Amino acid sequence: MLIGTCAIPRGGAMYPPVAAVIGGLASTAYGLTLLTAYNLAFIAPLFLLVVVASGRDILTGLSRVHITHRAHAKAVTWSLVVLVGLFALL
Repeated sequence: MLIGTCAIPRGGAMYPPVAAVIGGLASTAYGLTLLTAYNLAFIAPLFLLVVVASGRDILTGLSRVHITHRAHAKAVTWSLVVLVGLFALL
């Protein structure tokens, strides 16, 4: 479930186009502000998720939940992906 949540939105694939748009701006300060906002919105949550979930107890619990509640786990993953997509459109 953790890999699916991190891999499906593909936050890293959007980084070069975002950097290109920001690089084309006339104001460097505004561009850095937008880049910081992008990193806080997309990159930091993925990093935080990996750091938090790297604990052995948490991974064991996630595996147990995924095995016992497979259908719900897929629904939650799907919902997270849709929410990230909707957030990206805003």
